[in-house]
Amino acid sequence: MESPYMTFEETAAFFRRSVKTIRNWNSRDRKTGKKRMCGFPDPAHHGLFLRRDIESFGKLHGDD
Repeated sequence: MESPYMTFEETAAFFRRSVKTIRNWNSRDRKTGKKRMCGFPDPAHHGLFLRRDIESFGKLHGDD
């Protein structure tokens, strides 16, 4: 059975990006307080994203 969670590494592989890029997408701009990648889901647990949230975000943005 597939886990409902994805790590930063799995998320990076899903989007074909580096882990550093995924961490940047998840971070907030100090001046505005907004996420650097608008709409990117917050982790459900420390370092784990919900798979359905990541997949739906990927469908919205149509990356690659």
